[in-house]
Amino acid sequence: NSNSTYEDVIIKQPSLPKKRKTWILWLIIPIAVIILPFLFSTDPTSLSVSNSSINASAEGQSYSITVYSNTQWYIDDPNGSIYSTSVNGNKINVKVSPNKMETNRTGFFNIVTNDGKCSQRINISQSGKTYTLNVAPTNITDTGTGGTIKINIETNASSWSINDLPNWCTTQSKTNNSFVLSVKG
Repeated sequence: NSNSTYEDVIIKQPSLPKKRKTWILWLIIPIAVIILPFLFSTDPTSLSVSNSSINASAEGQSYSITVYSNTQWYIDDPNGSIYSTSVNGNKINVKVSPNKMETNRTGFFNIVTNDGKCSQRINISQSGKTYTLNVAPTNITDTGTGGTIKINIETNASSWSINDLPNWCTTQSKTNNSFVLSVKG
């Protein structure tokens, strides 16, 4: 119509039938639901462990730590002097060696993702060895005549020594679990 105004043209534009609009929406929505997560997926690197600390006895022991990660990882082992590690799948086996000293000791290692985005520190603390020493008899009475007496030693130490004896005593026949004390008369 040549007498139509601009507004008439906009109002009179043909539109898609309602059924066709619905059909297109039903086609586009499922495709978008399936494709969009893949297009915008950002799966961040993750790393966690079943246990981040080990408290070992002086005798030493083996421990197992499970690693949970969505990527490859490795062990950064800066001071493995008190322990050793081995990997089997997502399990780290940690063997803490015996502590023969009386003082406690510590160590640590890190589990790091290959891309370096995540790390987890594993702390290790170990008790010092407790030594025991039992001596029998513990009291000796000298009547002034002198003599010898066998002293029995029970200990978990690998060696022991006798120190600070008075000058009127000497030792004889020292073994791993006894010695003979000689007292001058």
